[in-house]
Amino acid sequence: MKKIAILLTSILMMSCASLLTPYSQSFAIYNFTKYTEEGFIISPAASGFEYQPVGEIAVEFTPGYQKGHIETSPTNTQNSQGFDDIYSSRKPTSDRKGSWFNPSPDYMLDELVKYAKAAGADGILNFKAVANYTYEVSKSGSRRILNSYSLSGFAVKINKDK
Repeated sequence: MKKIAILLTSILMMSCASLLTPYSQSFAIYNFTKYTEEGFIISPAASGFEYQPVGEIAVEFTPGYQKGHIETSPTNTQNSQGFDDIYSSRKPTSDRKGSWFNPSPDYMLDELVKYAKAAGADGILNFKAVANYTYEVSKSGSRRILNSYSLSGFAVKINKDK
């Protein structure tokens, strides 16, 4: 009887282990060097600069299917359906929903700077980048789902004459 109790306890404990969220680690770097070389300042700090305010800026990026974004395939010597004979890439079709696009940190930073420059800014202070996740729990365990990325800051015109 004691062996059955130990066996049942062991099975119960092993089945609960699958419900635990596994460890994961994500890494992203937002490299400001390119913009600094162009004279555009990006800083996570809000102080230490003389500036004229332009406005608060925020851009949200949601990964998803992007129309017109066609994935290419490696060179294929066979003439298989859906491939161009010359370039061996997928042909766009009118019913194709596009391919999955997950923006890189460089892409997102380029877009944020583009919007800031369009507003007349030459700097972004108090820069923040956040990945927005939700967590889903089921019988097979839990998983983290990326919903979107948010980049924000305070668009300014830096006083460079001082």
